[in-house]
Amino acid sequence: MDKVFCAVCEEILGNKRQPLNDFAEDEHALFIQHQDLSSLQLAVKTNCSICRPFVGQLDAEEEAELWRQKPKDCATFLFLQRDNTLNLHGSYLLALQFDSSIDLSRVSKKETPALVILVFQPVAELGQIVSNFSTSTSTSSEESWTLAMKWLKVCDANHSRCHRIKGKSSWFPTRLIDLGLPGNPQEQPHLIVTEDHPPSSPYVTLSHRWGGTNNVGLNKNTFESLKFGIEVAVLSQTFKDAILVTRERLNVRYIWIDTFCIFQDKDDLSDWTNEAQQMDLIYENAYCNLSATGVEDPSSQGFFVDRTPNSITHLELDLAFTLFDQSTTPTRYAMFDLLYWERQLNQLPLHRRGWVVQERLLAPRVLHFCSSQLIWECAELDAAEAYPKGLPPVLSLQAKARFKSLDPSTDGKRLRKRGAHDSQDRFFAHQLWPRIVETYTQCMLSFPGDKLIALSGIAKLMRSIIQDEYVAGMWRRYLVSELVWWVADHRQGDHSPSMRPQNYRAPSFSWAAVDGCISFPNVTDQGLLASVENVSIGHVTEDTTSLVKEGYIILKGTLKRLRLKRTGPLNRFLVNINGRDVVRDSDKQWERLGPLVFLDVEQADFDVENDADKLFVLPIRGSDGENWIHLQGLILGHQGAGTFNRLGLCMAQHQQEIDIVLAHDSNEASLPSLSYSEENHEHTIKII
Repeated sequence: MDKVFCAVCEEILGNKRQPLNDFAEDEHALFIQHQDLSSLQLAVKTNCSICRPFVGQLDAEEEAELWRQKPKDCATFLFLQRDNTLNLHGSYLLALQFDSSIDLSRVSKKETPALVILVFQPVAELGQIVSNFSTSTSTSSEESWTLAMKWLKVCDANHSRCHRIKGKSSWFPTRLIDLGLPGNPQEQPHLIVTEDHPPSSPYVTLSHRWGGTNNVGLNKNTFESLKFGIEVAVLSQTFKDAILVTRERLNVRYIWIDTFCIFQDKDDLSDWTNEAQQMDLIYENAYCNLSATGVEDPSSQGFFVDRTPNSITHLELDLAFTLFDQSTTPTRYAMFDLLYWERQLNQLPLHRRGWVVQERLLAPRVLHFCSSQLIWECAELDAAEAYPKGLPPVLSLQAKARFKSLDPSTDGKRLRKRGAHDSQDRFFAHQLWPRIVETYTQCMLSFPGDKLIALSGIAKLMRSIIQDEYVAGMWRRYLVSELVWWVADHRQGDHSPSMRPQNYRAPSFSWAAVDGCISFPNVTDQGLLASVENVSIGHVTEDTTSLVKEGYIILKGTLKRLRLKRTGPLNRFLVNINGRDVVRDSDKQWERLGPLVFLDVEQADFDVENDADKLFVLPIRGSDGENWIHLQGLILGHQGAGTFNRLGLCMAQHQQEIDIVLAHDSNEASLPSLSYSEENHEHTIKII
């Protein structure tokens, strides 16, 4: 076996250790991997290709806490199984995780601090070898830059979906930094107002992380001096590298950097407000976006990093999975990290910043300067130095890859079977919006009040595709099905608890009213149990994708009286509808837990609300007869006069539970509402 694993992993993959379970009956073989932490630590030091990336997911504080732990039975478990989920012929999956006795919660808010999922795929099934065996020791090398220029030239010449701008663009941002004619690095950069000095060629943009000690930027006091010249020597290393790459590598004369092209005066936000409303144009019209994706500290770190060549090299090795197929003849496998794109790109420092989501999505092409390699994203290609011709299928088909593609004819293919009564293109585009919101809400904003405005550029682009009305972060056409979002694990992107902001930002039915990681089901117009009768959103400006000052919806559906009370060893909420506990008839306690309750913001109890009869649930979405077997309803708090605010989501997953929730109650007509229909047993209510 190739010497790329520690002794323990070699034992397991070399069929020299027996699993703990009866793998003939189970779907996987379970192994104790490292018995103690000293064994795991040695594996990390010897650069085991499984254990080192596993521990490498921890930050410095988490890793220090790990080595202080005293595991009860073992340090790590390893799972091995045939692939039965990815449909890759002859492939195997390997997963690695800590034993439950290892507890990092004192320093970590992560529910799962570390997880590795590897795929071993026969090389014979791959077709053309897609990997790159690099000899480069730095991302500033000629090898790295030759590849970057190849990506750019191929995209510019051949990618029709990336050509949003035909020929020379006639639109430019209000201000740009003029770097001088290409080939003249001695010319001092200076700020220009494009209305006074129309640019003669394309511009690039920069995505970067704010912070550091450098205070140079545009404000009322520096405006005139910046028009005469920008002193490069005093800039942060990130800005220095951005100028270097733009002028000397790309041969582009102009660059847009928000720090220098938007007034930063804290006592006058008028320019910031105007520029923020045209972010879609700024990034859409750029030739390319340079992204300082791997930079943690922009004042001291720049674009480029040193590395060992094998840190990005694709791994192939000979293995025989005798436990599963009884064969002792080795097969050549390629080893892929199923979370590769997450680790190499999505989880890097810059992508914790909410504003970057639209910068990344709107630019026609993005060159990422990451922590170990250059990565390329455009509408037709995701590539990395390790995979210069594009990600292999096992990686490119993962949900978090292909982020920049918004073409319904491609991303929509996997959604066709879900169906809808809308035109196909619009429906498929609608399906992409929840994915964008999920990605966006994993990020953090320095100013939470920017929640809607930092997404407005993408909303404008989406609106041009789907031709629909924007409703405070959602869309009118499928608004009913979009109402059933929930907050994953009551947490924000930094793993702190979810919360509602003190200052008004959006009506409670919108995900934008919560700081938390949002999840959505698939968009649909089938199996719906409620309808939207009216929508009213008041905006701060004329931009209807931006800041909101008030709003409500009028819904028609069947309201149910609700009581929530914590119970049982898991301290879960027991759901009571119209005086009846929603539980199945079963002797098994785990089957009598009842519907799941997802609160927007965690709450210890609802004793006060229960006593005041202020809790209700409105069933929103049921089975569509084919793809959906759950029942989802909004948990609402009554504010008076048929007006409610959203508190969370309730989900019943068993037919007996669903029947209890939907059962007609003779007292329903007396429940608070704007009106009630005896014929349809429907309430009309207002949610603010």
